[in-house]
Amino acid sequence: MTYSAVVIGAGNIAGGYDSPGSPQILTHLHAIQSDPRFVCEALFDLDTDRARQMGSLWGVPVAETLEEVLQRPFDVAVIAVPDPHHATYLEQLAGHDVGLVLCEKPLTQDIDQAREIAARYKAAGKTLMVNYQRRFEQSVRRLRADIDAGTLGQPLSGAVWYSKGIRHNGSHAIDLLRFLFGEVQATIGRRKTFDFTKVDPSVSGTVRFSNVDIELLTGDERLFSIFEIDLLFEKGRYRYSQSGMQLERFEVRPDPVFPGYFEQLPVGSGPTALSTALGDVYAAIGDFLDTGAPLPATIDDAVATQAICESLASQELDNWVRSI
Repeated sequence: MTYSAVVIGAGNIAGGYDSPGSPQILTHLHAIQSDPRFVCEALFDLDTDRARQMGSLWGVPVAETLEEVLQRPFDVAVIAVPDPHHATYLEQLAGHDVGLVLCEKPLTQDIDQAREIAARYKAAGKTLMVNYQRRFEQSVRRLRADIDAGTLGQPLSGAVWYSKGIRHNGSHAIDLLRFLFGEVQATIGRRKTFDFTKVDPSVSGTVRFSNVDIELLTGDERLFSIFEIDLLFEKGRYRYSQSGMQLERFEVRPDPVFPGYFEQLPVGSGPTALSTALGDVYAAIGDFLDTGAPLPATIDDAVATQAICESLASQELDNWVRSI
C-alpha cells in the first residue's frame, strides 16, 4: 500500500532541519520520503513563499490555500505549525475523511480543549497522535525493556534538565518518563522561569511516580538550549545528553581503587538513534495503517502528558526572570 500525506506548516520540523541528502531524519518531509509506503501530495503554509522554497527543496507540490488541501483525499495529515495554531487545524481536519493526524506537541494550549478534540476524533474513528518521538527511539525502547525485565533493579532517583517551556520542550521529558515509569502520582512545582513565552514557563520541581521521584531542573533558553536526562537504578544508570543524542550507560561494579566498595562504572557510550527516530515514527504509522499494529504513542498518552504539564505550569510559584 501507498499512503498519501499532507504537511501543514513549512517550518524547521516540517523540512528545515535537514535536507534530502542528509543522514539524519529530523523532519517530517524527510521521514515521509524515507519510507516507500508514503508520498507527500501537498505542503501548505500561510507563508506561501516559504512553502514554495521548501517544496522546491524536497520536490513536493505546494497548496496555495488550506481549502485546496481539504478538497483532496489523503491518508495522513501532519500539523507542524506554531503551538498556538494547532487547535485551528485540528478543528479543520476533524471533518475530513483522514485516517490519521500527527500533530506536533503540545496538542493544544488548553487542556480542556485538548480533551474535547481528542474525544471528537475518537468518536469519529480517526486516529490522532502527538509526535513524542522519543518513545520510538531504540535506546529508549531498550531501557523500557530493561526496566520491565528487572535487569536494572528498582529506580532510585533521576533528574531532567530542560529549557523552552514545560508544555513545549518539557512535555517531551514528562511523556518519556511516563513511558518508562507509568502514571504520575503527584507534581510539586518550585519555580517558574519564563524563557520561552508568557504562557509557557519552564518549571522546576518534582514529578512523583509510584516508585521514584524525578527532579525537573530548568536552564534558560535565552542563553542556551538544554535537554538531558539522568536516571539512577539499583544496578545501572542511563544518562542522556546533547538533547538525547548521546547516551552513557553504567553498571554497578567493584570499585577499582577502594576494596569493598561498589561504583556505577561506565560500560558504554555513544550516539543514540534519536537523529533518525522520526523515521521510526512513520514506520510505526505505516505498520498501523497496514495491519493495525499498536502505536507506542496514543492520543490518551498525549492528553495525560499535557495535563501534567498544565498542572505544573498553573501552580502558584515564585517567578524568576533573567534579564538578558
